[in-house]
Amino acid sequence: MVATTIAVIIGSQIGAKVMKEKMKARWIKQMFAVVLLAVAVKLLWKLFM
Repeated sequence: MVATTIAVIIGSQIGAKVMKEKMKARWIKQMFAVVLLAVAVKLLWKLFM
């Protein structure tokens, strides 16, 4: 649990820095869409399998 918490904190800090300095709005939208699709596929897989 502690390792997960530390990983989340480190990951969020790195993600915030990358998003601020390097990412464009279109990339962010596309990544969010991919994540949402992955979650939808996982939920549907669970529902039907």
